[in-house]
Amino acid sequence: MRNLNKADIVPKDLLNSVILSKRGSNKTRMEAMRNDLEERYDEYCDKVDNDTLHLLSEKWHYDKDAIASDGYFLYHQYDNSKASMSYLRAKIIEANNGEIVLKCPICELRDATELDHYVPRQLFPEFSVHSYNLIPTCHECNNNKSTAWCDSGKRVFFNAYYDMPTDELLFDISVLKENGILRLVIDLKNLTTPKESTRIAISTIKSLDLIPYINQKLNEKFSQKLKETILRRKYWKGTDEEFLKVEKEILEETVREISDINNWERIVLSTIKDEHIVEDWLKEQF
Repeated sequence: MRNLNKADIVPKDLLNSVILSKRGSNKTRMEAMRNDLEERYDEYCDKVDNDTLHLLSEKWHYDKDAIASDGYFLYHQYDNSKASMSYLRAKIIEANNGEIVLKCPICELRDATELDHYVPRQLFPEFSVHSYNLIPTCHECNNNKSTAWCDSGKRVFFNAYYDMPTDELLFDISVLKENGILRLVIDLKNLTTPKESTRIAISTIKSLDLIPYINQKLNEKFSQKLKETILRRKYWKGTDEEFLKVEKEILEETVREISDINNWERIVLSTIKDEHIVEDWLKEQF
């Protein structure tokens, strides 16, 4: 998991652009709610600053059958404010080094093609166009998260704008050899007293059931790295031992440059570098 920079848009300014884009009775209705909405926006930001977002109380509630309700009306402002949401997406890209295609900050494996309502708009429709509540994610993480963000008075989902990635290793990693092929096996560590950042990261992974997908994608990366290593050996003039020594030195330097201990690239490269079963298998392939 990784952080993203928020768009340089004050939430109330985005709200104002949404209101200005409305016409007729919709604009009148939004204007009548402006003061209440701005108070709620202030409360959201105050609770984020004090790390008490989980104490946010519900004011309006979305009911798909109550089409005349304020909750229903506010819920659909996200869908009905396409120009403002496109502007927000552009500003998020600008804030993150101009990355046209952001990687999902949750799984870090798929492209972030959607905006997730961190505080779900089903429960808090007033924040459906709150710029700090809209976080880029991939479709799968967004869809699987649904309304999961808080449980038993604690946040259980990583917030890419505000949470720091944990500095504790989250995964147990082993290598198996089956029918002459190496395979990574990755699972969550069983940490008895994790840090708060670790607790949130683990609960996020569990709530999204990410471990099977992580195993699939990291094995693809692992297999590709091994193929590249074997190909490089073909053009090496020295011995296997000399080649592997140089490879390890390169891997060590690359790993040192990746500060996130749970980064997928770091995990794959560290496994190739450190596991004796990998070295023995590579020698068999040379």
